[in-house]
Amino acid sequence: PYAVPDDLAERIDALDLRQNVRDMVDNGYTVIQDPVAHALTDQVREATFQVLESHGYELGRVLDLYSGTGALGIEALSRGAAEVDFVESDRALAESLRATLARLQQSAEVKQLPAETFLLGPHAPYSLVFLDPPFRQNAVPAVLAKLPPRLRPRARVYVESGTPVAVPPSWTE
Repeated sequence: PYAVPDDLAERIDALDLRQNVRDMVDNGYTVIQDPVAHALTDQVREATFQVLESHGYELGRVLDLYSGTGALGIEALSRGAAEVDFVESDRALAESLRATLARLQQSAEVKQLPAETFLLGPHAPYSLVFLDPPFRQNAVPAVLAKLPPRLRPRARVYVESGTPVAVPPSWTE
């Protein structure tokens, strides 16, 4: 079994989840160490949600593509998101995320399939999307092209990329 990293455990307190995460580690869960993954810092996650909150943005229905450990989606749950769908293609990470959510007593769906495949199916629209693929995949342009039909009006898309991202003019307000 796996657990979320300590930096996430330090941040998740809105739902009193931090102790649950520490209990998981104490009960034999381990932290995923993936040399090709990149981790968002606590400060980046905090700043992201502060910006959303400062503009009065309600989280609503959230999609966490390329979920990894689920840090962004779990943070959204801890801040009151109505629903979060996690999408992770790696089997071990998806299983870990399911176990983490179960242990934290959070109801959210984890889909184990490539993000591009997930986006081909029908889905209710999302108000917020976290798009944080492994940088080596260069998946952002293809995913951005498939997102519009899956977004609510005035939805927000958070993108982490190792290279600059050209935002289509139709995406700006």
